[in-house]
Amino acid sequence: MRPIVDTSGAAAAAAARRLFAATLLATLAVRVWLAWAFPVIGDEAYLFTWARKLAGGYYDHPPLAAWILHPLFAAGLDAPWMLRLPSVVLYALLALVLVRCLRPFGEAEAYLGGTLLLLVPIHVLGVLMLTDVPLVLFSVLAGAALFEARGEVDGGGDRLRWYAVAGTSLGLALLSKYFAALLAVAIAVWFAGARKSRRRTLGFGLLVLCSLPFVLQHLAWNVSHCWSTVLFNLYSRHAGESKNYWVSHNLVFFVGTYLYLTTPPLLWFLGRRWRRLVEVARSPRFRPLALSFLVPTALLLVAALTVVFGAYWVLAFLPFLFFLLPRVLTLQEMRRCALGMALFTGVQVAALAVLLARPLEAWEGAPFYSSLVAMERTGELLDRLEEIEPGVRVGAGGSGGEEGRTWLAAPGYSFASLLAYRRGGPVAVFGPGSHYARQDDLWTDYRRLAGGDLLLVDKRPIAREGFEPFFGEVERRRFVLHDATFYVAIGRGFDFERYRAEVLVPVGERYYRAPSWLPVLGCPFCQRYGTGVSEHFLRSSAAK
Repeated sequence: MRPIVDTSGAAAAAAARRLFAATLLATLAVRVWLAWAFPVIGDEAYLFTWARKLAGGYYDHPPLAAWILHPLFAAGLDAPWMLRLPSVVLYALLALVLVRCLRPFGEAEAYLGGTLLLLVPIHVLGVLMLTDVPLVLFSVLAGAALFEARGEVDGGGDRLRWYAVAGTSLGLALLSKYFAALLAVAIAVWFAGARKSRRRTLGFGLLVLCSLPFVLQHLAWNVSHCWSTVLFNLYSRHAGESKNYWVSHNLVFFVGTYLYLTTPPLLWFLGRRWRRLVEVARSPRFRPLALSFLVPTALLLVAALTVVFGAYWVLAFLPFLFFLLPRVLTLQEMRRCALGMALFTGVQVAALAVLLARPLEAWEGAPFYSSLVAMERTGELLDRLEEIEPGVRVGAGGSGGEEGRTWLAAPGYSFASLLAYRRGGPVAVFGPGSHYARQDDLWTDYRRLAGGDLLLVDKRPIAREGFEPFFGEVERRRFVLHDATFYVAIGRGFDFERYRAEVLVPVGERYYRAPSWLPVLGCPFCQRYGTGVSEHFLRSSAAK
């Protein structure tokens, strides 16, 4: 491929290296500050509850994110900023990977490409620890390893060890989140169109072989848990979304997401260099990276035509675009682009700093104020609940039910997870809940609450029909915390059989009835309550 006109001498390389180092340190400093300053949100707390209790899988997603965090909990390092460290260092690692891959094509170009990757707004501001973090990391590692497996840089043939790294990384990405399957499709498309050789075919086979153990582990867990993760991701997570779905809205949001994430300065320069971008993307050397961006983007566009699109869906594939930039833009263009991106992102960092500096009470009157109080004053909230019902904080929550103790519960997973994270123990989800985040189904055994007491707390008034029929006696309270009102219902004498019939059986039928053609070797929820999966499986389980 004909090189770009710019030459990258020692002086240019040294300047680019200094700029990269300064950007790396500055963005890391911002991310560390945000990890310390930002309150824990419900989705994070939900993941943290997984990580406390190590398991082979979880209802919503494969288990890798929880596996990564579990050692921190085991060591007592469970402060929010510590649990966010994997997210904090994520894009610094990816920028170093980019530099490592592209240095043979020009040191200055590689460092400037890494600088641009660091300056993407979401790469600076996104510090929440979610299941997307290992997905992004291992997806990019898989694509970068496949790029390294192509041996044109040193004149040799394809390098099998990098195919093994690509396969292992792809397997770990698949063990993080199902979106990694889009990258697997991109790799398959690349191999289908690539020039074949015995060594390349052997390498591709090695890639598949190295990814298989992770896929098989996840399938094995699903077989013994009535395919709950598969059913959620392929079906139930989109059930009921039709009322919030419009094709036009989705397409505008899809395009807007890509425009924002690539940033106006970069779009300006890519618009001027689009022919060069096409040339680089079509070149055999860079085609694996280009396909790792283009194929998932095309598949996500198809998905946006049928289901509600999520902006975070693109995060694992966007970095591959930045791997192409050092071969598309000149050194001068990348420097100017870096300045524009720094200004674009810097304005957003400053705006967020102003918002975070505002006192809690400044948000009073906002529709999300009670949620904000629950996130920032969770400890005080638990103290107030302890005053209302002494012993509720040290009760067994969702996993026990010792005599004389009151279970603590919330009607939704987000609030329950916030309380459970701050409390350091389980908090049950009472009622049918939503089609999201049903991990509590696997952990809470409502048979153990039969005849016992439960305290339900919510940010909204608690509906009588959803609570009172299941208890012999009900006491209602409410209290104000930092000018936000919270509602409490204390139920005594829990009627398990009625709760099973009216809540648990419908839940089992809706979320735990796997298709009859799928093999099912176990289902904790169905075996516990006698619902869901299939009559054949339940009879077989009872016989055993």
